[in-house]
Amino acid sequence: MPVKITELTNELIKSIKAAQMYQTTHPSFKNFFNQLYQDLVEYLKTSYQIVFQIERFSIRYENYVVYEETEKDISIAFRLFRDGIREIRFSEGITDDELLIFIEVVSRTDREQDIALNLWECDLSHISFYVVEEEEEKLTYSIPEMPKMEINYDEAVKGVLLKEKIEFTDKINVDITPEELRQLKSAITEVEKQIPIGIVISTLIDALKKSQSQEIIDALVEMLELSISTNDFNNACLIVNQLWNYHDINLISRIENETLVMSFAGLPDILDEQSFNDFSALIGFFSKKSVAHFVRILKNIKNQQRLAALQNRLAYICQGDPSPLIDFLKSSDLQTLTNAIIILGIIKNRSVIPLLENLILHPAYQVRMAIIDALTELGEAKMIAGFLNDVQTEVRIKALQALERIKYPPIYQRLIKTIKKRAFLKLNYNEQKAYFNCLIANRDSRITRHLEQILFKWAIFSGKKYLIKRQLAAQALAKLNSSKAIEILKKGAGKRNEDIRAICENALKFTSTTGEDKNA
Repeated sequence: MPVKITELTNELIKSIKAAQMYQTTHPSFKNFFNQLYQDLVEYLKTSYQIVFQIERFSIRYENYVVYEETEKDISIAFRLFRDGIREIRFSEGITDDELLIFIEVVSRTDREQDIALNLWECDLSHISFYVVEEEEEKLTYSIPEMPKMEINYDEAVKGVLLKEKIEFTDKINVDITPEELRQLKSAITEVEKQIPIGIVISTLIDALKKSQSQEIIDALVEMLELSISTNDFNNACLIVNQLWNYHDINLISRIENETLVMSFAGLPDILDEQSFNDFSALIGFFSKKSVAHFVRILKNIKNQQRLAALQNRLAYICQGDPSPLIDFLKSSDLQTLTNAIIILGIIKNRSVIPLLENLILHPAYQVRMAIIDALTELGEAKMIAGFLNDVQTEVRIKALQALERIKYPPIYQRLIKTIKKRAFLKLNYNEQKAYFNCLIANRDSRITRHLEQILFKWAIFSGKKYLIKRQLAAQALAKLNSSKAIEILKKGAGKRNEDIRAICENALKFTSTTGEDKNA
């Protein structure tokens, strides 16, 4: 039976509490942890990622509360929330080492530790999180006091309808005279902050179906401007979408300008989820001439998920045309430059490859990483392979992850040569792990033999450092899950060397007995 998200959450909470009580070396913790990791890996095979929303005393998955504890001293949700964490994401490919590090950090009971900072320093590849900064949200842990507005919405709506001499119980007559329209607009101006404007918008749209008068179009433009100025992007989308089929009426063109777009700066980080989705949908109606303005405000966005969503939206507006972004390749602002590069990749127009090639030696590693993102979208594996010699560790890891994703079999021999070199032991753990993951993704028929050699190699002078390489080799064999790979792990589980035996026994927990991978 497939594992459920509630079961996974319970296993995660139990593992964290077991770590707090017994430490991570205790057998009781290992029992909880092994079951959690096995079920998490199984779940991610089909769901690819799990995103938990962190609230003050609870953890949510989508719209469901999967954990709740209101006692501050023992509430895991409260400790995460207190340190600014609002979202935690587990992605396919997570290793037991990453999960163990995550639990070790979260389980620490030291009140002085900053969980968000400690997790960030761990640089976990398959566990990410969204943290609010102090300037984004001032945490008072109390319900904010909102100004009370004594508004009787029913009476306000009735008042508008009575002014228009419309019987409240009758169906609204959409045959509006110019004089009635002027009166309606005047009434809207007077009570626009007291009544919902949806009914007015619906009335104007219905009226437009009978008469495409300039007065009605002007009124809709005013409603559109009002909706945008109050961040009511739901009604803004309603207006633009309803008029989209009128080819001779383009309301966006009536308001589309640099001033309007620049006023959106900062909005993506503060809008609620539904308002942001409506905002993103509205942007899709803008024309290519606004792309440059939007690119300039992207650098203000801190929420990486929303930044990615808007990057994709701007690529959609471009419709395969890179020209609105080309000038940004000369920008001295690193964030603006990297955003432009990433969007160019999403557009997938291969004419930009020579332009990206000119930036491969850019001194800022963030730019080089953005180029890898773009080249990944364009499927340029050979160019990405060139970044394996980059001086920056993060860039090399990014390149390895890209080659793991898009596959580039010619890189296999280079990878195995690097892994076998003594210098490989000096690389940090995340880069070593990325090498093995890339090796598996681009494997050939020799991979089990090579991994067996690495696993059982006689290491005298660098035993502790080499232990990590053995561990990664065993994990790679477990991921291959072929009959030959399982046979090698069973052989290692019977070795006299205690380290090899323990590594292989642990790896065997994550294999099946079928061994179906024929490429290994």
